[in-house]
Amino acid sequence: MTHPPFQPVPPRHKRPVLLDLPLDELMVIMARVVDTSVAQLANFFIAYGAITYLTDEEFRQELETHRTHARTMKFLWNLHLPEDWLTLIQEALPEEEADGQQA
Repeated sequence: MTHPPFQPVPPRHKRPVLLDLPLDELMVIMARVVDTSVAQLANFFIAYGAITYLTDEEFRQELETHRTHARTMKFLWNLHLPEDWLTLIQEALPEEEADGQQA
């Protein structure tokens, strides 16, 4: 079996990020499927989102549509995930049993 050529790892910066719980749960599951860490999968997804933001006007409009004024002085806007995204995320998660455990 041949392996792809060695790819140097770019410098990294640790940044704590708070995720909505269903998204965090999905990231854990997806990282297991891809057989990588949640941090590396998140890095890949964030890079994809950044590139999409830079190149896709419709995506930028989607972001503006899902923001509300923040109640603190630290930031002007709060961003909320679109309901249809949350629905897709929730549907991708395993169903929970009556005792709160995932099936």
